[in-house]
Amino acid sequence: MSLVPIEQDFSLSYVAIGDIHACPPTFFLHGIMGNKKNLLSFVQRLHDVCPQSSSVIIDLRNHGESSKHWSPYTVLSCAKDLSILATNLNISPRAVVGHSFGGKVALCAAGFLPSVEQVWMLDCPPGRVMTKNPLEATSKSALEIIDILCGISWPVPSRRALVDSLLSLGVSNAIALWMTTNLQIEAQGYSLVFNPLEIRAMLLDFIALDCWSDVACLGSRLDIHLVAAEFGNRVTKLDKEQLYSLMPKDHAFYHRVPNAGHFVHADNPEGLVEIMRPFF
Repeated sequence: MSLVPIEQDFSLSYVAIGDIHACPPTFFLHGIMGNKKNLLSFVQRLHDVCPQSSSVIIDLRNHGESSKHWSPYTVLSCAKDLSILATNLNISPRAVVGHSFGGKVALCAAGFLPSVEQVWMLDCPPGRVMTKNPLEATSKSALEIIDILCGISWPVPSRRALVDSLLSLGVSNAIALWMTTNLQIEAQGYSLVFNPLEIRAMLLDFIALDCWSDVACLGSRLDIHLVAAEFGNRVTKLDKEQLYSLMPKDHAFYHRVPNAGHFVHADNPEGLVEIMRPFF
C-alpha cells in the first residue's frame, strides 16, 4: 500500500502498475463501497495487452485504505483529491477511468487535470440518477444496501455471519460476498472499513449531481467514452444521443459491452479490454 497526503491528516491510498513517471498514467477509480482491489485484476489485464501504458488505481476518500471521516462527502471533493494526488506524485495523467460513482468523479477530475486527454465512464450516465437500479439482476440498489448496512449491529462475529445476515435481508449472494471484502478484524469481531452513513452521503450527492454541463465544457479538449453494460440498465440511448449532441463528433465515443451487468470490468473483462486497447 502507498499513501499520498492530500490534506492535513488525510491521505489517499493507491497502487501503481508500470512506470508512472516514464509514461503518463491512467487513473482508475472504483464505485461506491468499492476499493482499488476491485479493479486490480482488470487493470493488470489491460496492462498485459498495452505494456507501454501505466496506471494508478486509487481508493477514493472514505473507501478502502484511504482516510475515513473525510468531509465533504461529495463527488467534487473526490475529484479535487485526484488533482492534489497528481501534483504530490509529480505525474500528469493522460486518462481517467471511473466505474459507476467513480465515473462522475473521473469526469469532474478532468476539469482539474489539464493533462487528461480521455475520460471513461463505465456504466455511469452523466446525468442525475432517476431510478433505483439493482447492483445486479437479483440484488438491491446500492442505496438500499447501504441502508441495510446502517441497520446492522457492528461488529459481526465472522464474515459468514455478515453474508447470512445480508442474505436474510434480500441481498444477493454475490453482493453479500463482495461486502466481506470491506471487512476489517477488530478485537470484538469484524467491522466495515468505511462508515456507511458517510458512504450514504457520498452516494446521495452522486445521485443528485448532473454532469452534462461538464461534458459540454470538456468536450472540446478531450475525448469522453461512455460505456454501457448490456444488462446494466443505466446508460441509455438518450444518454448516447445527449453525448453526441453536446460534443464534437471526433471527441464523443459510445461503447456497449455485451454479456455484462453493472460490474462490467468483472463480468466481461475481455470485452472491455478489447474496447479500450485501441486507445491505450
